[in-house]
Amino acid sequence: MRNGAQIRGRLVTTDHQPLASGTLVMTPEDSDGSASSINGAMMPDGSFVFSNVPPGSYLIRALAQVKDSDASLFALFRVTVRDRDVDGVEMLLRPGATISGRIIFDPGSVVRDLTGVRVRAPFNDGGSFGDAQTGEPRRDGTFTVQGVMAGAHLLVVEGLPAPWLVENVMYRGQDITDTGLEADSGQRLAGIGITLTNRATEVSGTVRDGDGRVAPEARVLFVPVPAGLWPLASRRYARATTDTGGHYSVRGLPPGAYKVMAALELGDRDVYRRDILRAVRDQGVAITLETEHARVVDLSVTQLTLQHRAASR
Repeated sequence: MRNGAQIRGRLVTTDHQPLASGTLVMTPEDSDGSASSINGAMMPDGSFVFSNVPPGSYLIRALAQVKDSDASLFALFRVTVRDRDVDGVEMLLRPGATISGRIIFDPGSVVRDLTGVRVRAPFNDGGSFGDAQTGEPRRDGTFTVQGVMAGAHLLVVEGLPAPWLVENVMYRGQDITDTGLEADSGQRLAGIGITLTNRATEVSGTVRDGDGRVAPEARVLFVPVPAGLWPLASRRYARATTDTGGHYSVRGLPPGAYKVMAALELGDRDVYRRDILRAVRDQGVAITLETEHARVVDLSVTQLTLQHRAASR
């Protein structure tokens, strides 16, 4: 027995070439971070089917290749499912965007070796499907990230040795560090400046339970204030787990206002859920961080009671 609707469609290129391979993923547009993605696969003729889809609004992302050695092509489609099947979805595949720029070191610092460093452009919502991984910087700091799917992306730098971290990302005179930028198919976005710094905030402390005993394996969550800084890929989130002595430490959060909370019952996926983030925002301890400022924040374990927690699992 079917438990939902079917979504049927086809991936096509502008010149209707046959495709060698392709994959698709569908995610709820209003996901709180706990909903699972629905994976799909392309048939040899470019057609695809998603089965047992419950009512809701979804975003379908697809990538495919005309030849296995070719660069990937991408497509994006929003679909609303009600009480019947959805037929005739046509997803036009187009080349990805290109993002280029330069990594800059904080004035007065010594330029470091960028070996092992990589610039990525993840989706704002934290999704990794089609995430390009070609942004290795050259010796002069210039980088190019190719094959970026259409949509809103943040710019992040991975593989930085301590104590280096991203201070800001600038594009056309605007600070896009926390907001990111919108990429369109085939677009070339050049002139991105990513400044690195070795000056960082640090927060540490001890977590205890209701009886005053240290709490090992407790989850410590930092959530930025306000919620406008809440894209799931944001650098303004931090998550730590206490050691056997109940201690935790977080380094490198950008200066600003945060709420922080410790809990015992959170799993790996729970820390991305919007209802969990709202609970931390509403019930957590308020702190303000400043550059190169070390703070000690001791916490007590909080019991989270969420109205629709069971329903979202």
